[in-house]
Amino acid sequence: MRKLLTPVIGLITLMCVTSCNQNEEAELTNETDAITVEQELQNQKRNCATDKALEDALLKDPSLKQRMDLIEQETRKFIEKQSSLPLAQREQVFTIPVVVHILHRNNAENLSNNLINSQIQVLNRDFNANNVELRNNRERVPRVFRNRVANIGVRFVLDRVIRVRTNRVFNSNPDGSLNQNMKFRNRGGSNPINTREFLNIWVCQTDALGFASFPGQNRRIDGVVVDTEAFGVTRNGAYGLGRTTTHEVGHYFNLRHVWGNRGGCGDDDLVGDTPNTNGPNYGCPAFPTRNCGSADMTMNYMDYTDDACMFMFTNGQRTRMRAVFNGFRSQLPM
Repeated sequence: MRKLLTPVIGLITLMCVTSCNQNEEAELTNETDAITVEQELQNQKRNCATDKALEDALLKDPSLKQRMDLIEQETRKFIEKQSSLPLAQREQVFTIPVVVHILHRNNAENLSNNLINSQIQVLNRDFNANNVELRNNRERVPRVFRNRVANIGVRFVLDRVIRVRTNRVFNSNPDGSLNQNMKFRNRGGSNPINTREFLNIWVCQTDALGFASFPGQNRRIDGVVVDTEAFGVTRNGAYGLGRTTTHEVGHYFNLRHVWGNRGGCGDDDLVGDTPNTNGPNYGCPAFPTRNCGSADMTMNYMDYTDDACMFMFTNGQRTRMRAVFNGFRSQLPM
């Protein structure tokens, strides 16, 4: 999501007494900036920069389209044969090791282990249909969608946390391209850990709420990026329940937004049981919201609704995600 990073120097000056030294002033400035950014974040609509990351990657590497087309062909073959697979294979639970990189300018951004663990718990609940919204016979799910709710069968395990002190804010580059410097130690970030075998998540200050790499993109920078204010369960504002990371990991496992890549009722997300819609829904829309002749699945994790109002994947999304463990991400499960 796009944010404004407005300095609050005047406020800092009033808060600091004459005896404050320069280091104390700098630390206070950073912490106050983080609070201001969080307040501004909650006033903005959700947005995800994964499509922009893909656009940038295609410009840098034209061969990427061919690789992604091949992955799509493999995905479709897997979907076609899914029903004929042995039950044990269809119900297999995949365990995914996670490396979290915390890039912080100050103590406020150096997120606690408890907050990091809360995010891993959210992933495990959301990807296994064990989140609170799906309890009590799925009463929050509209009746028309209840038989589409899926348990993906993925277990996330925190392997390690890497903490890096930085002086960087990883906003978009002057040419409009997405900033990926958080993935390089020599650019103020943190180098990834073996992206074939670990899901790397970078948590940092950026002007995107989050973004991810689709299967097929550059292995060197493969993973997920989440803004500091949207990571973990803080219960602050619209993005305080950890669902930004759920959304981005969905992309990492090869899901598109529910409206497809371009939007419009003629576009498609390559999943058969998610209704077509012409674009994102925001906030907590009433049901039914209709855009393409049928009710939108606004509660799907791959829409843009608030954290409290997205709470399901579908059976079709399940099959599509699990296909990557037989292809591009076959080395990822433990």
